[in-house]
Amino acid sequence: MAARDKAADLTLRETAAALGLSVGTIRGHIRGGRLAATQVVAKHGPEYRLKPAVVAAFGAERLGLELDADALGKPAPPVTAGEDVRELYERLLRATEEAARYKALGAANEEHYGAELARERAARIAAEEKLAVELARPWWRRRRPPAE
Repeated sequence: MAARDKAADLTLRETAAALGLSVGTIRGHIRGGRLAATQVVAKHGPEYRLKPAVVAAFGAERLGLELDADALGKPAPPVTAGEDVRELYERLLRATEEAARYKALGAANEEHYGAELARERAARIAAEEKLAVELARPWWRRRRPPAE
């Protein structure tokens, strides 16, 4: 195992992230000889390191990816939070307005359907009372309408 410049080479995790594959898949490609890597002595034992040019070539050949070998080993530029925060705030405002609108609709529906439900309950109670009166009559008089 050769000691190499750790800053210039990619780890398995960095390679997997760049190619959109899992670490196990990358390891399988290395063991299968489809991806060239070197082993270096690390803090917890040997680990694979890959050259960015090799990773970019593999991505282009096997996966159809266009990767910049120079940009692979470098961290991504920091994202400014201003635009993201503004977008999230606008989405929050829209969601709050929509929630208020749904709450108002729910209150209107509750009022409307509450009155309709009360009318239906009253009609059901009246029908149950009429049925109870009919069932209280002897069976031979039930067929005829009650004389009022």
